[in-house]
Amino acid sequence: MQDLLPYQTSVGSSKARIALVGNPNTGKSALFNRLTGSRQRVGNFPGLTIERKTGSMRVGSRDVDVVDLPGLYSLAALSPDEEIVLDVLEGHATGEKRPDLVVCVVDASNLTRNLFLVSQVAEVGLPIVVALNMWDAAKADKKHVDVETLSARLDVPVIPTVASKGEGLQELKGAIELALEQKPSMVQVDWPRPVDDAVACLRRHLVETDDNELADIDLRRLLFDIDGVSTENLLRKPAESRPRVELAREHIKKGGWNPSQVESLVRYGWLDTLLSGIHNTPDVPRRSFGESVDDLLTHRVFGLLIFAAIMYVVFQSIYTFATPFMDLIESVFSGIGGAVGAWLAATPMLQSLVVNGVIAGVGGVLVFLPQIIILFLFISLLEDSGYMPRAAFLMDRLLGWCGLSGKSFVPMLSS
Repeated sequence: MQDLLPYQTSVGSSKARIALVGNPNTGKSALFNRLTGSRQRVGNFPGLTIERKTGSMRVGSRDVDVVDLPGLYSLAALSPDEEIVLDVLEGHATGEKRPDLVVCVVDASNLTRNLFLVSQVAEVGLPIVVALNMWDAAKADKKHVDVETLSARLDVPVIPTVASKGEGLQELKGAIELALEQKPSMVQVDWPRPVDDAVACLRRHLVETDDNELADIDLRRLLFDIDGVSTENLLRKPAESRPRVELAREHIKKGGWNPSQVESLVRYGWLDTLLSGIHNTPDVPRRSFGESVDDLLTHRVFGLLIFAAIMYVVFQSIYTFATPFMDLIESVFSGIGGAVGAWLAATPMLQSLVVNGVIAGVGGVLVFLPQIIILFLFISLLEDSGYMPRAAFLMDRLLGWCGLSGKSFVPMLSS
């Protein structure tokens, strides 16, 4: 197996770095806020518009850096969010130190779906601690998880947490402190022989074309990604190497597998075996209030009507609430312009420059500030309430025809 970059600390620093990874709506950001408190910073990844949240926390006798990576369902790297997460974990992100440890945040009520991503993260080669979050919701739904057996089978620490209430944080910090020293390595998926043969074949072909030397996880991405996005991202000579990728896929096809489906089939089959006897689902699952709301908000008809109503309220509120403040700003700058204009009446050219140029120009920009503030207030409320991912899911159907993802509606709000 081709190794990734070895563990290393930041240049000139011995401070450990932890990455939080998980599916959307698993409480990952809530856990990040609990761990870091007020010691956090928000910015963008270098050269990208993807939000980058970092902070620090105290673990034992030392401070540890924490980075909250974007929520995602897979490391397929088909979107910018997925691509930056994989780059950070592999140590390829510009200006980002490779994490020393990954805390995978898992929804305790949806183990199979969430552990799909965790199984991918395990192949990156970093130590892992699993935070089994939303533990209270799982117990309320009478879903039992044998945590000790799960930890033994994964071969990494598994800690039940309730991030919204701050439960399990001390146990999680203790597991993190121990994992930074012992570097536990999680068990990995057993790939069928045709996939291993295809990976070996592709590695030889890339050497022949003098292309990038890639780790096994990246080679599998090339083989599984039929759309070709990974080919463009991972290869230095995509035009020359693309036929070699197709040739390597023949090993998978000859083994009776479809390259576009083999990953899902193998991973979920492996997880079914791994989780056998570990968790139970009630015979008659009780639908929670949140699930009922989700069904309504993502309904193909009512969901769109609710989305339209929310957008109407947002923009109507922007214009209604902002108008008094905009009128106030206009009157203030108009008064300032009048006073300065009278004072500079003896010098018409300077008067025109200052009054019509500087004062009117600044006023013309600041007059929109109330609208901008109110708009971003609403965006923050929608994001914190959890509605934003549901809206993105709805918009994905409408915007997909022009090659945009559902998340594209967010920048459209401010345009």
